[in-house]
Amino acid sequence: MATFSDTASVGEVWNRSRGGEAQAILIGTPDRLVGVVDSQRLAGAIESGHASDPVGSLVADQPVVHVHPDHPSELVLERLARAHGLLPVVARDDAQRLVGIITIGHILGFIRRRGDDGETAMLG
Repeated sequence: MATFSDTASVGEVWNRSRGGEAQAILIGTPDRLVGVVDSQRLAGAIESGHASDPVGSLVADQPVVHVHPDHPSELVLERLARAHGLLPVVARDDAQRLVGIITIGHILGFIRRRGDDGETAMLG
């Protein structure tokens, strides 16, 4: 999954993320989370003439829906539902230190694998 610098322009992020094909996009560095922006917000910024603005302006002061590695699966599912399909996993001691991501695809793959093993497809 690509991560974009908060100084990249809105237009550049839109173009490099294949024109809104991704539902949500990480902003920051591969190990430092600044925020998450969804494709609707990018499209809105472009339509309102802000394509050259830094993408960081779209995530500044916006809370990031996230989880920590020790959170239970029920909380992960609840937050993933609110997170545009992309849920950052951050360190407990530093909420900007990105340690992973969880996507809808990860959850579906987990359920599929559990089903292939003949086990219940329940999480937890």
